Amino acid sequence: MLGARLGVVGILAREDVKVLTVYVDLSVICVAALFALAWRFEPTIVVVLFGV
Repeated sequence: MLGARLGVVGILAREDVKVLTVYVDLSVICVAALFALAWRFEPTIVVVLFGV
């Protein structure tokens, strides 16, 4: 019984990690897109803001 519960908890944890990974991926894509747009229109601002 305990093994089954641990298995369910493991599956739920794995799902959480998947959701978190997708969320992080989307965040990185959004930041990269904003960075690219900012660079396209005003490279100087990007250099000042991000210290590139």
